[in-house]
Amino acid sequence: MLGGPLAGIHLMVKNYYVFDMPMQMKSMRLYGYSITALVIFGSIYLPENTPGIGFAAIIAGIIRMIAKEKQGELIDVFFEKGFAKESNWKCFGIGLIFMLATFFALFLVIFMMSIYTPMLLPEWLLEDV
Repeated sequence: MLGGPLAGIHLMVKNYYVFDMPMQMKSMRLYGYSITALVIFGSIYLPENTPGIGFAAIIAGIIRMIAKEKQGELIDVFFEKGFAKESNWKCFGIGLIFMLATFFALFLVIFMMSIYTPMLLPEWLLEDV
């Protein structure tokens, strides 16, 4: 779930690189960062009994919708010219790498906050803790 938006957007950015479209690459990266931030902060406010697979399916559907809207015609022309499709295993590996990187980044942020937040907060705020 957490690596999915970044992995999908990364693959779309690579497509724009192949098509030599640098402005679209930048806007697609912005989409990726925005969607990932929304997923992370939005998942905090979901009820505890929300099924994770449903949430992940919605995110995957949104990424697919963005891909079809932004690159559908480009990809169709690409395949019509006889170019090959990438391996699904390669896409799975990219998703796995981005998921692990996202988990590591979140862990690092939470770990650093647990160490440095008590030093930054005023003492009167920590007295009840």
